[in-house]
Amino acid sequence: TTTVAAVAGVATFSSLSLDKASTGYTLAATAAGLTGATSGAFGVAPAAASALVFSAQPLTTAAGATLAPAVIVTALDAFGNVATGFAGTVTVAIGNNAGGATLVGTATVAAVAGVATFTNITLTTRGAGYTLSAGATGLGGATSAPFDMTALTLAWSNPIGGLWSNASNWSLGRVPLTTDSVIIALPGTYTVTLDTTFSASFLVVGGATGTQTLSLGGRTLTVSGAMTVRSSGVFAPNNSTIAGVGTVVNQGTLDLKNSIVSASTALDNQGTLISNATVTVNGPFTTSAASLLRLQPDGTTGFSNFTSAASFTNNGTIELTATVSSYSATLFVTGANTLTNAAGATITSLVGAGGTRTIDAQ
Repeated sequence: TTTVAAVAGVATFSSLSLDKASTGYTLAATAAGLTGATSGAFGVAPAAASALVFSAQPLTTAAGATLAPAVIVTALDAFGNVATGFAGTVTVAIGNNAGGATLVGTATVAAVAGVATFTNITLTTRGAGYTLSAGATGLGGATSAPFDMTALTLAWSNPIGGLWSNASNWSLGRVPLTTDSVIIALPGTYTVTLDTTFSASFLVVGGATGTQTLSLGGRTLTVSGAMTVRSSGVFAPNNSTIAGVGTVVNQGTLDLKNSIVSASTALDNQGTLISNATVTVNGPFTTSAASLLRLQPDGTTGFSNFTSAASFTNNGTIELTATVSSYSATLFVTGANTLTNAAGATITSLVGAGGTRTIDAQ
């Protein structure tokens, strides 16, 4: 009650309270016809702790690596103030165990001025949508926001390029494992040669500056998850096979020569795809409005035969050309499958250096 009647000149306010802890508060008193007054400064302390909250949420981190920045759990009073007098222990555990992980590290810590900081905890297994729970005796618990544990990131570290199989070319001093997130994004212009058979769960080619090329000759690259060729990246298989149940997203340059994309592998072309010699795409093939499919033989092959074993829609540009000599360029879509040219898309037969241009599709 902020307005009361004075008794014998004295007004008593017996039920006033402030709900936010702070210092430097003052009260002002007024009455009609009288000069007002202002109290001396005073502070309001937090009430007793009543509930926990995650004040620093766990963020997506590589499995086995410490969650960073540190996870912080804070005790609050009933009014939402940090309960600075709380010094009890707080324990975190896995809430939603999306990947069947184990929590490793110091999971029980003492709060300091109401704040418990967990500096060395991690989860052991990859997964999406994990949560943590926090509890303390006598307080309401809390559940964190969802977060993911990803594969360990292994980055290319040799600015002049080199062989994939050379452990010293990688950031962790070892060659990539299937479970790693493999990143070839070091700024500069260089070529990484995949000189072994590899199965990738996550692979990125392309950095902020320069041109990063991943080449392979006579090899099989299995993509079980996602492979992305960024705008500055080049992926150049020669006499090779791209296999696996994953998706290859090309935003840069995909230079296919005498190569096969398996039926289980999805290919999403958002950049430039160059077909040289015999190239067969057996799986789902999609294009964007900015995409270019160029059938362009060079002097080592003398022809470009691009075959899609499934129906696809051209949303961008298809070019049939030859720039070195009078070589042929042929686009096949097999069986009863169809080639659809979307509204605004373009299919162009360029004279180039001569040779035949053929589209064999329904």
